[in-house]
Amino acid sequence: MRRPLASAALALVGLFLAASLGATLCSAEDAASGVSAKMTLEPSTAGQTVFAFEDDIVVTFHGSVDVSKQSVGRETLKLSVLGTPWEWQITPDSYTVTIATEGFDFQGTIRVPAGTSDDVYEAQIEVAWLSIDGLVRLDAETISLTVHDLPFAFMPDTGMAHARPGGTAAFDVVVYSSPTWSGNLECHVSDVSSVPEVPWLGSVEWFLNATILEMVPGEVTAISLEVVVPTNATDARLHFILWIGIEGHDLFSRGALLSVDIKGVPIAPPPEPAWWENLPVSPWLLLTIVGLSLAVGLVGLLGGTEVGLLSLLWFLLPLFTRLRHREVLNQFTRGEIYGFIKANPGASLTAVRENLGLSNGVVAYHLRVLLREEYVVAHREGGYKRFYPRDMQVPRKRVHFTRLQVDIVDKVRRHPGIGQSELAAMLSESKQVVSYNLKVLVAAGVARVEREGSKARCYLVDGASILAEEEAGAGPEEEAVEVEPEGAGSAPSRVTMRWQ
Repeated sequence: MRRPLASAALALVGLFLAASLGATLCSAEDAASGVSAKMTLEPSTAGQTVFAFEDDIVVTFHGSVDVSKQSVGRETLKLSVLGTPWEWQITPDSYTVTIATEGFDFQGTIRVPAGTSDDVYEAQIEVAWLSIDGLVRLDAETISLTVHDLPFAFMPDTGMAHARPGGTAAFDVVVYSSPTWSGNLECHVSDVSSVPEVPWLGSVEWFLNATILEMVPGEVTAISLEVVVPTNATDARLHFILWIGIEGHDLFSRGALLSVDIKGVPIAPPPEPAWWENLPVSPWLLLTIVGLSLAVGLVGLLGGTEVGLLSLLWFLLPLFTRLRHREVLNQFTRGEIYGFIKANPGASLTAVRENLGLSNGVVAYHLRVLLREEYVVAHREGGYKRFYPRDMQVPRKRVHFTRLQVDIVDKVRRHPGIGQSELAAMLSESKQVVSYNLKVLVAAGVARVEREGSKARCYLVDGASILAEEEAGAGPEEEAVEVEPEGAGSAPSRVTMRWQ
């Protein structure tokens, strides 16, 4: 009797387990088809940069979820952050769906601990359906956080330029500070090397437009580095590091690895002209005048009077004094270069070379002589060196923008109030790239960004009149933009946009 009873019990248990498994499978199938959802993160919050230097940083994000369901009853959705050990919060973290199709907005925060190392971190914002068998994942979006453990950052951190012997190479590094930090950054160049090793490495010169940057919260500025290659340079590649760090704190610094690829034939400096080529008159005429003067002086001396001696001195001394004063400009090419600079103040080496049809080495050599003798002065402007007559006041510094920033100004001028998403679509650029370049224009006082709800709209500065024109001697790579500040009677300031 016991054995049939045991068999019957085992059969009942088997039927129960089969029924439970079937119910579970049906529930999973219903879960897969009962509710669907599509999550969308606001683009401006999907990728963010934070500075976790001394304090924890709270990053905010927001988005929306569109839901559709086939069931009749109420369904519950849960939102959460996955893939990060950091503290997070979402409001609302759950939502009850009552109709077939509806949607809701959400917002949340992630707390980045102070001292988090430099890296790019990702987390997933997930929406799941709370079914009778547990959570069923419906959709997720990724948020990317670029974390800096210093209160500043710069880009690019590597760079390559090309130059020929006697030429120059220019680098622009954009530096921006955190929204909460202000202080001084110091900049310097070190660790200069070449591949292969070359004997002229010690003759390489470089110039920084600033060695100390006074930063305020949220400021964006640029460091310009100009590398001057000696005329006797041979094919090689230079490597050096541009260091940027907090003043007085060597531990809080970062370096940009920059390189210059040099190719070309070394340029020998032009020979010094013979002494008679610097004379303002014909050598034969000069010899005739000197001979007559000597004769007059000799007669005076022989006559025992001072008239001859004084005549000789009064005639010869001013002549030789005048020759020494003007001998720098008497060389034809050098005088031609000086005349071009007087007619075109602010001309660069490239402008002189192209307009006068000279080589880089010849122009560089004569400009150095004019600088040494104080006929001209040089003023570094971004990645360029501009030359002015010594008696002329150097104009105020101009701001340089990239070609993309020029295009942004043009689009905003044509479409005031345009959103950042529409602007990115017009320019075929990512929203992050457009957002960064807008910050540069805002810092320069050219544009402004206003938020309307969750949408950022772009405008030019209030009352600005943007006029594009080609400056004299600037060449086709520059575009001048004139901005009239607010207030009646204020003088317009000129901002030069250089396409890079």
